[in-house]
Amino acid sequence: QNLARMLHRLRIEAAKWIVYAITGKKGRNAFEEGLFRSSGEIHRWMYDRFSLGRLMANVGFVEIRVVSASVSSIPDFARYNLDIADGVVRKPDSLVMEGVKP
Repeated sequence: QNLARMLHRLRIEAAKWIVYAITGKKGRNAFEEGLFRSSGEIHRWMYDRFSLGRLMANVGFVEIRVVSASVSSIPDFARYNLDIADGVVRKPDSLVMEGVKP
């Protein structure tokens, strides 16, 4: 398993150098971002309740509040299975907020 991991890393590094040789720094950066995004992490920004609340208010939301993954003022919210599947919260460390757009 360590050998497989090492070979995988070598292939990635070789690919980065080849991309850099062909496309330059911007191309290598795009390649690295693609690798990162394909790993399942697609965040460009992490919000806390203050910054997300401010952003929501700036675009017109009111009654902004932090809620749990199972709470919403949307009728029958649980049936949409957005944040909970089979009674289990998908990402329990996520920030969940709700607001109303008048």
